[in-house]
Amino acid sequence: MKERLEDFIEKNRDEIDSYEPGKKVWKAIEEDLPGNKKKRAIVLPMKWVRWSSVAVAVIIIAFSAYYFTQHTVKPGNSSIVINGVPQEYAEEVYHFTKLIELKHKQLEQIQKEQPELYRQFASDIYRLDSNYQALRKELPGHPNQEVLIQAMIGNLKWQIDLLNEQLNIIQKIKHTKIRNNEKLSKST
Repeated sequence: MKERLEDFIEKNRDEIDSYEPGKKVWKAIEEDLPGNKKKRAIVLPMKWVRWSSVAVAVIIIAFSAYYFTQHTVKPGNSSIVINGVPQEYAEEVYHFTKLIELKHKQLEQIQKEQPELYRQFASDIYRLDSNYQALRKELPGHPNQEVLIQAMIGNLKWQIDLLNEQLNIIQKIKHTKIRNNEKLSKST
């Protein structure tokens, strides 16, 4: 194929060489040359980054506000009450939700360094939490509350497992970066 192209160019050299680009083409080439003071920088709007950050912040604020309005401690009593959850399960649910909250705060630390990864992780947790909230809303009128509460607790355990996995991934990423930086510093 290469030989055929070379033969074609050789046979039609005069026709090819007689073609001269127009003035617009030369002008565009001159503008692209280094040292041309007329060259302007192209600025691309990055509104999508700003709006994505705002959306993540709103989701986190809404999640936090909802979470804190649903959890209360009875004044003068050390027993914990979670709205809609029977007393015998309230303490277990409370401890799971506190653990989730702590792990979520650890996860938030990557938000500035790796916003895309954080958005994906937050999205996964948000889906599980949405399912948990839907189960919780069904609880007051549900005929078999025991099964529903077990499903809620199972969901909380999944959230904790998912957060643990996400935090492990972050640790592996940091460890890999450290190892790569050490290899680079040793090689120089």
